[in-house]
Amino acid sequence: MFTRFVRTYQNMVFACCRAVGLREEDIEDAAGETFLAAYKSIKNFSGKSKLSSWLWKIAYYKALDYRKKEYKTKPSMAVIETLAAPAETPEMNLSAEEQNAAVWQAVQRLSQPQAAVIVLYYREGKSIEDIARILETPGNTIKTYLHRGRKELYSRLQSIWETDYVRK
Repeated sequence: MFTRFVRTYQNMVFACCRAVGLREEDIEDAAGETFLAAYKSIKNFSGKSKLSSWLWKIAYYKALDYRKKEYKTKPSMAVIETLAAPAETPEMNLSAEEQNAAVWQAVQRLSQPQAAVIVLYYREGKSIEDIARILETPGNTIKTYLHRGRKELYSRLQSIWETDYVRK
């Protein structure tokens, strides 16, 4: 039963850990701590929110705790220069998969709150109200994080979108 729970939600928990800025090699550890905490406290789940929202909240705070514990200073995020750099020729188009990867790599480089909101809103399909409850943050602040996060993503990815693929 618990194995099915982990399989169902592991991608969401991993996305949360990435949004907080954990390194790939640390995500499994933080996810493990998340699922352990969820297992220990499942009896406290009231059902007032969705199970996925409850788990996201646990994952978010576990990832923040893990980051504080493991990273004495802010880690430098891995930057994929080939995706972020301008195309060598206008004919060089990125596949949809490469574009998607570039976007989510850029999301990891946003501030923690902006990345969390972007992931919850776009990848998890949560509403502003749901995100506000999960992150225990006012709705207007969530809207601000979403707006600023999109603006920052646009500026970081502008060179990718300037290929002739987008100009068509």
